Amino acid sequence: MLFPVAVFRRIRWARRLAAARRTGWYPAEVTIAPHRRLTAADHRPPDLRISYRDGNTIDARGAHAYGVAALADRPRREVRVAGTGENLALLFPAGVKGKRPYLVPAEAVTDR
Repeated sequence: MLFPVAVFRRIRWARRLAAARRTGWYPAEVTIAPHRRLTAADHRPPDLRISYRDGNTIDARGAHAYGVAALADRPRREVRVAGTGENLALLFPAGVKGKRPYLVPAEAVTDR
């Protein structure tokens, strides 16, 4: 039963990585779940506010909830963002969640 889910996730990551190759990675700041507190029991995908250095802002939603609650303690975290629309990827730098950079899949909800 998990095989179709794994195939679907693999396809989504392939699309995100292809979009990242097309657009490149841009520096930005992200605030995670600005209107609600994430807890271990909260399994909804987090809401994200992505602010680029040129002043553009995107409201997005993380594709999954696990692993992001630990990142919600501080607003305006530095990230690199690639892709567009439903194929966004956010790369948090090394040290945010361990020794390696942390990649979070997301999809845009609105563009401003």
